[in-house]
Amino acid sequence: MDDETHTSTPQPPSPDRIIDNLKDLINANDDEKDATLLQIRASSLFSQLKALNRAATVATRQSKDTTAASRQEMDQSNLGLQNLQFEKRHLQKEIEKCLQFACVL
Repeated sequence: MDDETHTSTPQPPSPDRIIDNLKDLINANDDEKDATLLQIRASSLFSQLKALNRAATVATRQSKDTTAASRQEMDQSNLGLQNLQFEKRHLQKEIEKCLQFACVL
């Protein structure tokens, strides 16, 4: 297996900071609540959350693709092993037949 199949997929950044900022907007004092300013800040934070969601979706897709490729490689190896085991059993039976053959000299 080459190193490319085992590279780690990038993890999206944590949304905790953005969520904390949204909570701060909700808990702001009444004199700090300018509707336009709150809307602008909230829109900006929601845009950042959407970007994080897209990044998480991409990271998940990459992880699934990597897992599927690894699974396919493992399935191919397993199938090859099963074929070799079948051939080994067949040859062992043929050898047994040859050893049991009664030869008249």
